[in-house]
Formats: sequence, C-alpha cells, structure tokens
Amino acid sequence: MKIQYVNENLLPGHIGYFFVVLSFGGALLSLIAYLFHLRKQDDLSWKYYARTAFLIHGIGVLGIFVTLFYMIHSHMFQYNYVWSHSSKELPSYYMIACFWEGQEGSFLLWTFWQFILGGILIFTAKKWEAPVMVIMTLSGVMLASMLLGLPVPFLGAHSNIGSNPFTLLRQAFADQGLPLFSAVEMPNKIVTVVNGITTVDYTHMLVDGRGLNALLQNYWMVIHPPVLFLGFASTIVPFAFAMGSLFNKDYTGWVRPALPWAVFGGMVLGIGILMGGAWAYEALSFGGFWAWDPVENGILVPWLVFMAGLHCLQIYRARKTSLNGSYIFIILTYLLILYSTFLTRSGVLGDSSVHSFTDLGLSGQLLIFMFLFILLALFFMIYRWRQIPSSGKEENTSSREFWMFIGALILSLSALHIISITSIPVINKLDGLFNGWFGWHLKTNIAPPTDAPKTYHTLQIPFAIVIAILTGLGQFLRYHSTKGKFFVKKLLISLGIALVIAIVMMVAGHLYENWEYILLLFAASFAIAGNAEIFVDMIRKRTGKLTGPAIAHIGLGMILIGALIANAKKETISINTEGLSVDALEKATAKEQHENKVLFKDFPEKMNGYTVTYLGDSTEANHIYFKVNYKKIDSATNKIKEDFNLYPDIIYQRKGDQNMSFAPSSKHYLSKDIFTHITSASGSDTTFNIFPTRPDSLKFNVEKGQTFKADSFMVTVEDIVPESAKNGEENLFRVVMKLRVTDGYSTLHASPIFIIQGNQILHEDAIIREFGLGFVYNSVNPVTKTHELVILKGRRPERPYITLKAIIFPWINLLWFGSVVMVIGFMIALVKRIREYKTV
Repeated sequence: MKIQYVNENLLPGHIGYFFVVLSFGGALLSLIAYLFHLRKQDDLSWKYYARTAFLIHGIGVLGIFVTLFYMIHSHMFQYNYVWSHSSKELPSYYMIACFWEGQEGSFLLWTFWQFILGGILIFTAKKWEAPVMVIMTLSGVMLASMLLGLPVPFLGAHSNIGSNPFTLLRQAFADQGLPLFSAVEMPNKIVTVVNGITTVDYTHMLVDGRGLNALLQNYWMVIHPPVLFLGFASTIVPFAFAMGSLFNKDYTGWVRPALPWAVFGGMVLGIGILMGGAWAYEALSFGGFWAWDPVENGILVPWLVFMAGLHCLQIYRARKTSLNGSYIFIILTYLLILYSTFLTRSGVLGDSSVHSFTDLGLSGQLLIFMFLFILLALFFMIYRWRQIPSSGKEENTSSREFWMFIGALILSLSALHIISITSIPVINKLDGLFNGWFGWHLKTNIAPPTDAPKTYHTLQIPFAIVIAILTGLGQFLRYHSTKGKFFVKKLLISLGIALVIAIVMMVAGHLYENWEYILLLFAASFAIAGNAEIFVDMIRKRTGKLTGPAIAHIGLGMILIGALIANAKKETISINTEGLSVDALEKATAKEQHENKVLFKDFPEKMNGYTVTYLGDSTEANHIYFKVNYKKIDSATNKIKEDFNLYPDIIYQRKGDQNMSFAPSSKHYLSKDIFTHITSASGSDTTFNIFPTRPDSLKFNVEKGQTFKADSFMVTVEDIVPESAKNGEENLFRVVMKLRVTDGYSTLHASPIFIIQGNQILHEDAIIREFGLGFVYNSVNPVTKTHELVILKGRRPERPYITLKAIIFPWINLLWFGSVVMVIGFMIALVKRIREYKTV
C-alpha cells in the first residue's frame, strides 16, 4: 500500500540536511587540501583551497544552527529532534538549551566551537597553520560525521554513520508500526484513499513535544554547556601544535604558540566544571555541588592532566626542561576528552550515572573517533620519541622546576585514581565482549563503589594536601636553584600566616575531629599565604604587576577550604523528631526518613532555631513553587531577627519514566547557605463533612488537668470554666471545657460546651477538622466531680503538606569566591602569554 503524507513542512528539514552535508563535505575537502599544503607548503594555492573549504564547513555549521533553532522556535513537532527536546510551554531562553539536550545538538555545539577556534588559528598560527589545521579538520570531519545519519546496509538495519537531527518523527518510529503514521483510522487523523493512494494527515495531532528535561530547566544549563564544549574544543589546539611539531620535527618551536592556548583551554574547561558544580548546587536535590558522578569525573580528569601539561610547558619555557612531559600530558588531555565523550555518549554509563546519554547507535563511531587519534598519537610519539631533545641535566631539588614537575606528576596520579574507578563499567563491558568474541573470561566483574565520596576521598584528600602545599612552596623557589636563607625566611612567615588562617577557619568551621581535614585546611591556608606574597612584592616594589598563576593558586586554596568546610560540616536541620512518615517516604532509608521533615500547611515547626512554616504553593507553567517561611525570633525580646521566604519547586515533565524533578531554593549569607528542597508534597486543600456517616465514638470521664490517650491522640483538659448568665427570663448555665489535642507533631485546641438552659440540657460541640475529631461535653457528675466527654471519630481530611529537607552549608561562598579569583588569575596569565607570543 502506497502512503502519501501531507501537510508536513519538509523544506526546513531538507535545508538543514543540506547544511549537514555541506559541513561534512567542507571539513573533508579542507582536510585533503591542508594535507597537500602540508606536503608542499610553498604551494599557496592549496592553502587557499583549504581555507575556502573550511569556510564552507563553517557556513554549513552555522546553517544547521539557524535551521534547527527556527524549527524548534516554530514548534515543528513532525521532526523527531524538535518533538523530543522542546515544547510550547518553554520560554525562549530554554529553547536555546534544547539545542544541546540531545546528542546531535551537543556534537553540533562542539563542531561550532572548533570551527571558531580553527578560524582564529588560520590567522594566528603563522607557519604552524598547515600541520595544526590538519588535526583540526580531521577532528572536524569526525564531529561533522556524527550528524550525517547515513545507513550502513552491510552492518544491519539500525547501523548509521551519525544521527541526523532533521529526521522526521515518522521516520524515527518507522519500525514500531505506530497507528499515528499508518493508514489506520484514528480520531482527528485524516486518512483518504484516491486512485489507490492513501493520503495521511497526522501533523495537526502533534499538539506538543515532550519538552526539555526538568533538570535542565535552569539558567546555568543555558550557559554551562556552551562554556564546557568550548573547553572541550580548546583542548585540541595544544594537541594539534604538539602533533604538528612531531610531524615537522620542530620539537621546541611549538611550545610558545601552544602555551597561550593551554592557558585558555585550562581556564575555560575549569570554568565549565565550576559552572556544572553551581548548576548541581542550585538545580539538583542531592544537596551539594559535587557527587563524584562518572560524568563529572570524565570532565575533571582531562582538566587535571591539562594542568599537568600546562605546568610542564611553563617549565620548558623557563628552563628548557620537561619537554617530554609536555608532550605526554598535552596529548593525553585531548585523548581523555575523547574517552570521556565515549563514556558519556555511548550508553556504557547508563546504569551508573544520571547524566549520561543513551546509546543512539554511535558507540562504534565514537570508538573509531577515539582510536583514530590514539593510534595517530602513539605512532608519532613512538616514531619520534628518541628525537625529542632532552636537557641532559639533572634538576636541582631546590629549584622551582623540580617541584613543579612533581606537582604535575601528583595531578596525573590523581587523575589516574579517578579514571580507574570511573572506568569500572567499561572494564566490565570489556569482559563481556572478550568472552563473547574469543571465549576469554577476564573475571573483571568489579562492583562500583557503594559509597563513592568515601572511595574517592581516600586518595584525593592526600593528593589535594600535597598539591596545595606545592602551590604555596612554589612562590619561594627560584628556577635553577634557591638560596636557603631566602627560602627559610619566606617559608616561616607564610607558615605562620597559614597557621593563623587555619586555626581561625578550624574554629569557625568546627573542624576538630578529622586529622586529614585539618591537614587539608592547613595546606590550603598555606597555598593562600604563600601566593599572597605577590601582593607584598607589588606594594614593596611598586611594580603594579600581578602574577596570574599566583592569583589562580590563591583561588584554588579558597576553593579547597570552602569545599572542605561546606562538605565536612554541613548540617541537616530538617530532623524528623516526631518519627512521622508519609507515603512518599515509606521506601526511604531510616536515615532519609530521619532527615526529612513533614510540614503541614500553616502549622509552624521548629528547625535549628528557626520557625518554619509551609504557607502554600503556586503554579507557573510546569513549575509548582512551594512558599516556605523561615523566622528567627529573639527569645529575650520576642522580636523577629530574621524573616524570609524560600521557594523550592517541583518541575513536571512529559519525557521519560521520571515525570517530575525537585529543584532547591537557598538563602545566601556571607558565612553559610540554608539549602532547602522538597522531597514530596500532597495535593491541595480538601473540604468535606468529616462525619459523612454515623461516627465511631469514645467516652471518657475526665477532670481538670487530666491527660489521656484517645486512639492515636493525646488529649489534655487544660481548664473547665463555669459561666452563668441571663437569657431572657431563663437562667443560663454554661461550662466550657478547654482541650489541647496533639497527634505527635502538631497541637490544636477545642472547646466543647455543656449548657443548662431552664429545664433543657444542650451541647455546643467542637470539631477539629484537621484531626477528623468531634468533641461532645456530654454531662457533669457533681458527686464525683467528673465530666463525661464523648469523642467522635470521623474522616480526617487530607491536609496539604510537604516533606522538606533543609541543609546548612557553612562557608560555601568561599568556594564560589575562590572560583572567581582562580578565573581572574587565569585571565591575567592568558593576557601575558598572548603578549609574549605577539612579540615574537
């Protein structure tokens, strides 16, 4: 049966795919032209062809961007990428984030930044243009191929080269036989048959898309991925200079042009990591900024190795040593970027990371991408290794370069420890592959760590202590050798200052019990004190010059102190002292139940000196914001010292198995944050008659001051107050019984009344609707001086409530402030390195 689909807007998809092909073709032609230019660098015609083709590649990349954004903004849900990652309810700025939620969009972003950097290199690399651009365009070809979506027939029906972002929804689900895209009649679907051709119009049934993942609906995710992928793209530039030098046999000339790019790449990748931590802190509910998630580790590891390479480059620039180390660390950085890309986008981490992508059939292509560059790097490193010049001299142990290299080794060991644990799922997967292909059982069924922070901290804290100490020592050491008297004098002063800072922070942060934490605190304080020497020199010598690395190291010290205190001394204040558990926490651990407080609407609760009240909720788009009021009252004066509202929210989404996410809200102080997030919530207010049928009743003979248990409630007779009055001609005698009733977590009051009016006995009953209880003051026994109280048990209404977790993070702002300081240090160093390069 021939089916013809109508009212599909196919033109944008065709235009978009044309740009995909243009991007790939331009990159491929540019690679070929640069290879010819590399062989014949005197022939400038190949350089012209290569640059033109690279420009065509860039036009294709920009065309994909514009077309895809137009389709997302126009809500063309007949396209799979648009339907999968966007919806009509998203604000415009979140529509931008739809670009990089999917794999295709993230590869497009990476390709875009690599084109921008390649364009800069064309005009700045000078004699290095040909070898550097060969590597850049080779990577560009591989990245552009990720969007081709071309089938490979001999590998199976679902084997493609890349994933096309302009695939129609019906094409993406073609093999699932969905009635929406078939000739089957459905409500609101128009199906007509004319001359044996079935016409299907389904587009008007696609009312909305699945929407953006709720966790990504945060302003950090609009800016964090572009910065992170710029960091990814920038790591290839020093790599390209290193590879180009091996090809050209110019083993020393590459360091000067590569050094500014290494500083730039280290800065941007570091900013991306810090932004990811800020996003996790503001948008995720695990309570923190770092969880040692495999995807987080996959970004941190290349950065650590990159920093090792950057320091080796600096050593070579100053002392003409550590050239071999520079090659190893710079080349390894980009290879680790490719490895982390494989980890996060192949689906291998699907069971161990909440951040990883599912496999779109690109895992094989990613492996080819990674192994292509690994083999290329290994070939040139092995082939040229003996030709790489060595200084042939032994570094003095009192020299700066010796301890900088030791620091680089420590950074690499830290990275090795992290990546070895992170790669456990890959190792286990290899076991299955080898067993399947060759029958070799490697016996590598390794269980991932159950307590990830504890596992990583075992070695990462000692590594951090050593690194912090070395960053402080480095400012007192001189290249070649250091005079002992000078070194000891500077060292003692900084040690004294560091000791004061550490003691103050230890007292302020209450860090007494863990010796590793105390050592790290002192080491980080020493890093700050030692590097602060630059300010003393600046004032004394009046140079007005600041040293970028020293400022970056001060920022690192602040980050370590802030992270240490915030993590080690964070305090959960939402302690469930009543032992109350709601349905949402039934499957939670005892610890989770203990740390989640149930707040009923308009009922204040005490939390660590604060009176906390859930005041209600409001809805905006797919967000439900819960208004939680915090008050701190001075017990002496009864005056309000603090009064603020937090608005943690629940974000509902359509996609996946998880239909909602919880976003925290924080109150920021200079010395702490109060971090609050919702773990569950009930529905809205319910009003109904609490006694729809004949209620159950309990009878008690009570007296003033008595406390007794009635079912699950504790009732106290606080007072019995007789009253007499005239009601017309009749005497009116009333007795008011004042009751206090608690269910263990909240207390309410009721006042039933016993009335004698003339010869009649009457009652004014009291109802506590929130508890589903009614109270009847039934009679008075003057002989025994007891009072009969009847308690009616009815239906307890569903009072609105939230389950809340609140954490105090002390001194966390020191971490964010240190991040800013570190970035400023990188910027100063970058400007200096650029100026040095331009003077050559």
